[in-house]
Amino acid sequence: AVAGVGFALKKGFGRLESIDNAKQKLLGLGNSAKDVDQIMRDANESVTGTAFGLEEAATTSAMMVATGIKPGKELAGTLRLVADTATQAGISMGDTGKIFASVAARGKLQGDDMGQLMERGVAVQAALGEHLHKSQAEVSDMVSKGKIDFKTFSAAMEEYVGGSAERSGDTFTGAMKNMGASVGRMGAGLLQGVFPKLAPMFKDVTKAMKPMELASQRVGERIGNKLAPAFEWLGRVFKGGATVAGIGRLKDALGGLWDIIARNDFSGRFAKAFNVQEDSALVGWLLQVRNGFAAIFDLLVHGRLDERVATI
Repeated sequence: AVAGVGFALKKGFGRLESIDNAKQKLLGLGNSAKDVDQIMRDANESVTGTAFGLEEAATTSAMMVATGIKPGKELAGTLRLVADTATQAGISMGDTGKIFASVAARGKLQGDDMGQLMERGVAVQAALGEHLHKSQAEVSDMVSKGKIDFKTFSAAMEEYVGGSAERSGDTFTGAMKNMGASVGRMGAGLLQGVFPKLAPMFKDVTKAMKPMELASQRVGERIGNKLAPAFEWLGRVFKGGATVAGIGRLKDALGGLWDIIARNDFSGRFAKAFNVQEDSALVGWLLQVRNGFAAIFDLLVHGRLDERVATI
């Protein structure tokens, strides 16, 4: 049961993240908040009863709106057609949407777009021939001359694949996908109260960490200055070629430094590598730095402030 809830939350988070990104893209394209609400309704309508999720439809809608497709009946119809074509092609709604967006942006069907669909088993040329009452050779000639506009292309595809996405729900694979989409919607429902608060929280945390970034730079410089003589001594050990003893000292030096910074522990290997004692100024200063960063962590995570912060 716990694993099932975890899976649902993961699917739900992915769904909410994709929808949020799509909304931001739509706002970035100059759409008003009201337009975005309409676009999201169109996206939801287009995939209801299909194996596709709102997150895919939302991402695809951003592509289509960018080409000039108007929110409302036109967008909802186009998104449904993209879903139907994706079902026939056996690819994602997003990948199919890229092809449709290319045709819409150019204002005409070109050979590369038609070829991408035909490679996936979608008989675009035959569909256009049926719609226009022309031979496939004539259709090919029209495509090469740029005479098939987006409206004609869409009408032919609607006659050819219309309703495929909904009908796929009757198959085993489609039913499984529908169940997966349902799990994603359930997970999104559980997270919908939390998700909108995450981005502002991360921004606040990033802002709060700015002083730590600057402090870490200063500390890095100080550590370098403090340890420079010791590492120069290690360098002299290696002069003339690495030895087993020299490699051992380097291992002790790095391990001992880790002991102090990460574990707050003065170890024998640090003493051996740097030839210092626990009461030396170098060790005292490193422990002080370590405690300062620990205090900042306590401040950010637990809200506790103490005098150790001043050591940074």
